[in-house]
Amino acid sequence: MNPIEYQTIAMVLDTLDQDNGEAAAATIIAHRSGLSPLAIDQLFTRWAGVDLRRFLQALSPGHIRRKLAESAELFTGANPALQALAGRSHACDIRCSLLQRHASLSSRQGRQQGAGLTISHGLYPSPFGTCLLAVSGEQICHLSFVDEGQQGKCLAELRHHWPQAILIADDTMRQQEKIRQIFAPDTDACQQPLSLLLSGTSFQLQVWQALLTLPRGSMISYQGLAEYLGHPAATRAVANGVAANPVGFLIPCHRVILKTGEIHNYRWGSTRKKAMLGWEACRT
Repeated sequence: MNPIEYQTIAMVLDTLDQDNGEAAAATIIAHRSGLSPLAIDQLFTRWAGVDLRRFLQALSPGHIRRKLAESAELFTGANPALQALAGRSHACDIRCSLLQRHASLSSRQGRQQGAGLTISHGLYPSPFGTCLLAVSGEQICHLSFVDEGQQGKCLAELRHHWPQAILIADDTMRQQEKIRQIFAPDTDACQQPLSLLLSGTSFQLQVWQALLTLPRGSMISYQGLAEYLGHPAATRAVANGVAANPVGFLIPCHRVILKTGEIHNYRWGSTRKKAMLGWEACRT
């Protein structure tokens, strides 16, 4: 999907969030997009595999409550069937366990600030708009989402996270295969494990490693994640660790929501977070 099509997806979700009423929302969407309801359904089907109505069901309060309840069972071991899914955080299904075992989660002082590293970065299309991907060798060290006019801000965040690294812009699209693996809706693109290079505090790395165990299509509350980490009184600190995630989508911080079921607090926008959760739910 090209970024322009994602902009239409985001506009639809934004409009429906404004509580205009179903009929009014349909009129607004048609006016803003220039598309008929049938064309909107076709767009969602190309993107998420289902029409708009079924997509919205995946974001309904009832569905979200069920997902939060499942996560509680998953991490307490109360449901063995769910427990078997732990670790399948990525679309690569069982190969996502290789993602974790082969991931380089390094916080060694010599490389923590990027000293001695050369990092290439480029902009790529994704199912959720334009993304900025940065790699050192074959290791992914940054993935963020770039809205219009925000490219400079995203590059500044990359420089801030790796201040001693040599950053090189790469306009050759040579990481397109990695992008295909990251956003693969099935196992076909997952022939090789994806390797990560992360730099953060010990607590941040614990949070990010925990996120990598969240099954694809799941949702967990910040409080639930804190309890899973063994820090039930540290919900705010856990939330800060989630927010500091430098590798969006692949480390699935978007799967953490409020215990009330509300979806917001995403550094790349609450609409994009809803889009990701719905997209995964419909493709899982």
